[in-house]
Amino acid sequence: MSGPILGTFVFGALLKSWWHRGLRPRLHYYRDKDGAAVDFVFVQDERAYPVEMRKSASPGKESFKAFASLERAGLPIQNGGIICFCP
Repeated sequence: MSGPILGTFVFGALLKSWWHRGLRPRLHYYRDKDGAAVDFVFVQDERAYPVEMRKSASPGKESFKAFASLERAGLPIQNGGIICFCP
């Protein structure tokens, strides 16, 4: 259960960071019909900013694979990122 608990914590922290500045984020979760999923997708100015969350300290390139599914869905993606336990 540590992965879902971490995801809930990160979700809350992301929301609070926007709310603290008086902003209302367009924050989404994305999963396509093939099962590719992106944990957090911020949409601003009709562009998607994908963010993956990994419990690992050394996430690999496979962590970014689902970002391409956003482009196939017609969302132009911008800089994305991975939240992990890297130093």
